[in-house]
Amino acid sequence: MSEAQRLDGEVTESQTVSLRVPSHGHGKLMPPWPKGVSQNPGGIPRKPYAEAHRKLADLKLSTLRRMVPGDLTVAEAEARRLKLESARGNVRAAIESADRTEGKVPLSLTGADGSPLIPDRSPLEDEAARLVAAIRERIT
Repeated sequence: MSEAQRLDGEVTESQTVSLRVPSHGHGKLMPPWPKGVSQNPGGIPRKPYAEAHRKLADLKLSTLRRMVPGDLTVAEAEARRLKLESARGNVRAAIESADRTEGKVPLSLTGADGSPLIPDRSPLEDEAARLVAAIRERIT
């Protein structure tokens, strides 16, 4: 085959591309990465809002006030606004800012060993039901 024929759009044997999809034999596609290579090389995805809040958490108020919002990322500008609002006494802004910086406070009450601080109420309910039944028997 001449060079002119190849340039006219004819495909040579070395130029052919396999359209067969690799599989494990059960119809499942093989991953696009070779064995032993990380599937997530970038690691855990970034959390820009939490990072911005942590970055601004230790700054003095005077430094926060001097920051120009146009020079900040959106996450940093919102973190700056929340920090300044919480400094003015806005409790909701302070809670949101603390949640972004420290993480949300767990809602369950547990002791150091992980057991619940509020005792199980089922024995108390059983005792109350027994007493009510005894009272009803005496009345009737």
